[in-house]
Amino acid sequence: MALTINSGLVDDQDILQNERVIDMSDVIDTLESDFTQFSTALMKVRSKPANSSKVEWLEDRLFPRKSALAASADSATAAIGVTAAEGVYFNVGDVVRNTLTGEAYEVTGVTTDQVGITRSIGSVAAASSASANAELIIVANASPQGARAPTAKVVERVASYNYTQIVRHSLTFTRTLTQSKLYTSGEPNYERKKKAIEHKRALEAMLFFGARDLDTSGQGGNEPSGFSGGVVEFISTNIHDAAGTMASSSWEGFMETDLQFGSQNKVIFGSPRFSRVLSSYPLTAWTRATPSNAIWGVKVDGFISGAFGYEVPVFVKREWGEFSKGTASQYGSRAFLIDMDAVRWRPLQSTVLLRNRQDNDADRVTEEYLTEASLEFQHESKHGMYINITG
Repeated sequence: MALTINSGLVDDQDILQNERVIDMSDVIDTLESDFTQFSTALMKVRSKPANSSKVEWLEDRLFPRKSALAASADSATAAIGVTAAEGVYFNVGDVVRNTLTGEAYEVTGVTTDQVGITRSIGSVAAASSASANAELIIVANASPQGARAPTAKVVERVASYNYTQIVRHSLTFTRTLTQSKLYTSGEPNYERKKKAIEHKRALEAMLFFGARDLDTSGQGGNEPSGFSGGVVEFISTNIHDAAGTMASSSWEGFMETDLQFGSQNKVIFGSPRFSRVLSSYPLTAWTRATPSNAIWGVKVDGFISGAFGYEVPVFVKREWGEFSKGTASQYGSRAFLIDMDAVRWRPLQSTVLLRNRQDNDADRVTEEYLTEASLEFQHESKHGMYINITG
């Protein structure tokens, strides 16, 4: 063996590099953190086991009590047009108040889109209404003495549904690598921890952005694939487009609408862009949470004053900060108001770590996290979505 001779001063580059003890940190830093507040809260307090791959529920509401003029009406009109197909909301004998003119009507007849009326019931004389959208409030039915019961009308319940989705995250290593001593905690221990976070993050994304569908075409085989719809798949009524800068007055108007129905257990999940806008409002509206503030086992980032006298917790979805911002189609500019009493986590198979998934004759170690679950999302009008918030 040939000899290598070092003459004079020997520095740390002259020695055999195999002699060097590597200065390696015991902790490997990851870029992303785990911010899965929605799934954490649901799994802790709003969870109900599913019994089928199709999750179903019934929704109901009280009988409607308002409509609107379909066209302007003068002071002599004996029949008014109402919003299409809403004539059924009225009964003969109902007292109806036109909120624009203040006049009260007595309903004398009902068709699909038209209501016959007696004018100037009460102190306000018959008045013309030039607005085609004047709101009509059904106050109450006034029945004559000795009259028979009015026509019975009931609201039919609505069936809604979602599908369970099988979410899987696997890891596999050669057995040789699993027996090797590494600077990390070793494999598969280290990667197992990462996969747990990745799996939970995927479940969180499914809850917000999942698409409801059932694929029976047999992609990859002959078996069906279920897709669980997320929040964006259900909300259709209360979608508010900030169209750029969201002024505090606009936000207060959104809140006044979205807090009207449902419980007081409403929370906001918002992107960093949305949260920055909220924090720029006066301190009377936006309050930062203290370290002790937690709801459903999740730390609260702040509170925003509600239109009905109570504060609404705000959770900042930091991971949405990496999404593009600036248009309605991009999620970095969005936020959601969720009524927590109207949502449920529905697991058909709760999250489980399955070990020894490798073939019997394979010289490897394979594991996977698996969850099959769905989101039950009741009465979409109890919730709200805010889009296109650029500043």
